[in-house]
Amino acid sequence: MNTDSVSAAFDLILEEIGTVVSEVHSQGVAFLSNGQYQEAENVISSAKELSKFREKLDSLKREWRVGLDATTRAKVSVEASKVSHTIASHSKSPKTALQVKFPDGTTLFKDSAAKTFTATIQKLGPERVAALGLKLYGDPLLSRRKVPNYTSTQVDGYWVMTHSSTVDKRKQLLDIAAGLNVELTVDVVPPH
Repeated sequence: MNTDSVSAAFDLILEEIGTVVSEVHSQGVAFLSNGQYQEAENVISSAKELSKFREKLDSLKREWRVGLDATTRAKVSVEASKVSHTIASHSKSPKTALQVKFPDGTTLFKDSAAKTFTATIQKLGPERVAALGLKLYGDPLLSRRKVPNYTSTQVDGYWVMTHSSTVDKRKQLLDIAAGLNVELTVDVVPPH
């Protein structure tokens, strides 16, 4: 099956921009959560410019697909197997994990922040945590149904959204602890 390589390139660029948008969103939330309002304002300004840029790309993609005849577009077709993600992704921060200490002396430290996050919620009681009504990206942090497009883990019949940075997970656990009136120590640490 052949595919239009220019449209595929637009899709790839739009996908990469989507990744950056997600990271910018996480940065903004972290800045706001930490009371760093000037930094948050700068990130919001960047996000607005990025949104305008994405709209231009969407418009160019539509113009390519609708504005040119199929014969012209066919001249730049390639095998679907040759259209791949060859652009190297941007570098990520070094991996980190979480260590959570409970008042009863229990310490949770798994090989990833997401696993420690969900194990902590399981120990606190998913039903109690869900009752707090916390949100992530506008969706419930815990719900009975899986939120599409975001990484989630199932714990005791609840889907826990884990699609956030380690720093954000730490903040969420501290918010949960405050809401449940539980003393927790939550530290960002290197993984095993």
